[in-house]
Amino acid sequence: MAWLGVKRHTLYTYVSRGWLRRYGVGARSLYLREDLERLARRRDARAGHAATAAGALRWGEPVIDTALVEVRDERLFYRGVDVLELVDDTSFEEVATFLWTGERDATPWKLAAATQGPEAPLDTAARLLRARLRDDAPDAAWMRVLAGCRRGGGGFAEALAARLGLGSEAVRPIERAAIVIADHELNASTFAVRVAASTGASRAASLVAGLCAFSGPRHGTSSVELEKLADEVGSPRRARAFVTETLTAGRTVPGFAHPLYPHGDVRSGPILDDVRRLLRRRRVPRAATLVALCDAMRDAGTAYPRIDLAFVTLATALEAPPSSASWLFAVGRGAGWLAHAREQASRDEVLRPRARYVGSAE
Repeated sequence: MAWLGVKRHTLYTYVSRGWLRRYGVGARSLYLREDLERLARRRDARAGHAATAAGALRWGEPVIDTALVEVRDERLFYRGVDVLELVDDTSFEEVATFLWTGERDATPWKLAAATQGPEAPLDTAARLLRARLRDDAPDAAWMRVLAGCRRGGGGFAEALAARLGLGSEAVRPIERAAIVIADHELNASTFAVRVAASTGASRAASLVAGLCAFSGPRHGTSSVELEKLADEVGSPRRARAFVTETLTAGRTVPGFAHPLYPHGDVRSGPILDDVRRLLRRRRVPRAATLVALCDAMRDAGTAYPRIDLAFVTLATALEAPPSSASWLFAVGRGAGWLAHAREQASRDEVLRPRARYVGSAE
């Protein structure tokens, strides 16, 4: 209450509205630090124009108008359509073209894996700069280069599965995962793409800007650390004890707590459904441990993990190579990067936020 500057009944209102997650441990109530910080930033962002501008760049108010994507009421919408309505019977090609043009075209892109194994974001960036595609090349051609594929073969998801050395049972789970990750508003990498595109930078340079931002451990490569989580938990039987011990110690369970989804990242639901189906047909103890962790956190009040942990859980269940989760994330998000680059390039404006001088930190 002191942190937020509110009275007790206001604190309880925040809990009832889902803005603040409460965990009961004995007779005490614990609250996630991330939620408190988010609410404090929202309060500060309403304190005046300068504070609003600063808060907007830290999970605050919207700063760019877009016709592409929206997070509203803990749901994700592509051009006004709930993404959960797209994952069951839609191809990635159809979703991508919908983001790019507003029209739906499910025609497979006919791609085949040119190489095998996942790739680091900066390696992909270097390859994009060498691709020598014209800026007016079809967006599907940029996706082919981004994924490290060549012409020929089947659909996009089939090419991704082949590149990771996986069989046919991996194709649809990979496709569904790529659909829910295709766009997510102004995350750090997408904002970097838009900043680059606003200057008139080439399509390749805009994508490279996104990949450079994505490469940081606080964004796209956070999943590399999460690959160790199953070993930290130990086994499915240890999952509930791990959650209780972690929360009681005042720490956050890794892979959960997304500022835009106080009750859990809804994009992870279809991915976890696919993981459960896979585990009914194969035994993968580390994946089973991560699913048990998600179940324990659901019972503690967070329905779904963050999307990066969901990707790690899927890659683990598929027994894909290390770092596959991060690579799939980047390739799927490429569809959104291209859509935002296209939209931003159509506007005659340079994105240029202002700085607010606060003196030295000494």
